[in-house]
Amino acid sequence: MGFLADRRARKRAETAQRLHRITMRMLTSPDAPAALLEWAVEARASWRPVVAANPVTPPALLAALSELGDPGVDEALAGNPAWVERPVP
Repeated sequence: MGFLADRRARKRAETAQRLHRITMRMLTSPDAPAALLEWAVEARASWRPVVAANPVTPPALLAALSELGDPGVDEALAGNPAWVERPVP
């Protein structure tokens, strides 16, 4: 790989890291809009635990996340003060 190709690859990696940090800040924000959180759980499975941990995530979305059977999501829900687990009927 030449110098310019290395430089472009580094730039792409830096941009990806910056976008990831911005996305994480948005998904963990106490001002995160419900529409963003809903989009995030559909867009990328790895973001679901982040959304599940955010206390401003709407209860209906938390309930939907709880039904996925994802251990990472379940752990995040357990630490979310806004999550009230529903009793199993």
